[in-house]
Amino acid sequence: MNLKIVGIDFLYSIRSWSRSRGTVFWSLLFPIMLILLFGAIFSGMGEGKYTLYVQDLDNTDMSQSFVDILDGTGVMNIKNVTTSDSITDYIKENNIKNLIVIPKGYKNAITSSYVDPTIQVNLTYYFDPTEQQTNRSYAV
Repeated sequence: MNLKIVGIDFLYSIRSWSRSRGTVFWSLLFPIMLILLFGAIFSGMGEGKYTLYVQDLDNTDMSQSFVDILDGTGVMNIKNVTTSDSITDYIKENNIKNLIVIPKGYKNAITSSYVDPTIQVNLTYYFDPTEQQTNRSYAV
């Protein structure tokens, strides 16, 4: 196979392709227009922040630091929950979609885990199962 012949054939194919306006439009410009159009339509027109309710039962500097770190991400709008009622009733009454409960003893468990790595801290996460976006975003 002679590379010179292949190169010349390729060059003439490109010239023939570029001479037809319809071919150039449908093979280059139309896909680019579709990409730009769908990119503009689906480029995050929704709200950029998620609202996350936090009930801090520990109320220590470490639990507050955790909440501040979540708030500092810029992705979540953190709202503190202070209620003595049942948390599930509070969720139903206020139509809350996402809530994290930081338990009492959070700071002690975290500091103890530095010495004994088998110690665990369980945060309770409540979410609305009817919210498909929530289920996909936070599935662990």
